[in-house]
Amino acid sequence: MGLTQAGQGFTSTPTIEFGRALIRTALVSSAVSGGAVSAVNVTNPGAGYVAVPAVTFQTNGWQGYVSAPRVTFTSNGIRGAVATATRSGSAITAVSVQDGGSNYVVAPTVSFVGGGGSGATATAVLNSGRVVSVAMISGGSGYTSAPTVLFTASGVTYPVATASFAAGRVTGFSVRNSGAGHVTAPLVSIAAPPNAGVAATATAVLDGGARLYP
Repeated sequence: MGLTQAGQGFTSTPTIEFGRALIRTALVSSAVSGGAVSAVNVTNPGAGYVAVPAVTFQTNGWQGYVSAPRVTFTSNGIRGAVATATRSGSAITAVSVQDGGSNYVVAPTVSFVGGGGSGATATAVLNSGRVVSVAMISGGSGYTSAPTVLFTASGVTYPVATASFAAGRVTGFSVRNSGAGHVTAPLVSIAAPPNAGVAATATAVLDGGARLYP
């Protein structure tokens, strides 16, 4: 049998097949600038192509979100709870727990920041290391908007941040409250998207507070 094309890049003896063309897939890498693909570089030309192949692009990061995911912070082994306050008139009437956190040993202290008023107080209720509910003690007065709900445990007040998203991807973060008492930057957890999407990741940086970098 005569050899008509030697090919290239083989690291072991290839299998010989008859009756169809043998194609070794080409490999490329892409470069991104300003959010757009700026270049495609061929790292291995492949072999056996009889026509120009189609090129498709995929991303392996932060995809599949249909709404802004929840952001939580972990410090001293405790993942902080996340909750929102409900205002009626000028008082706070309820607190809804979106994420109970984990690994609490004792119930964290609940405090309210912002909203234009003062005097609202509440206590957290624990079950198996998680905040399962928040009971209002006093609704306070003078609130013109819902305040931010903060949880403090073991001397650490956990930050509160929200994520923004577009086209199925997390695009940024807004830190509503930086928290306090951190010796090292807390770990950031971002809820995974549905349907086996790829979860976003971020890093918190202590800079007189907590800043999130995607």
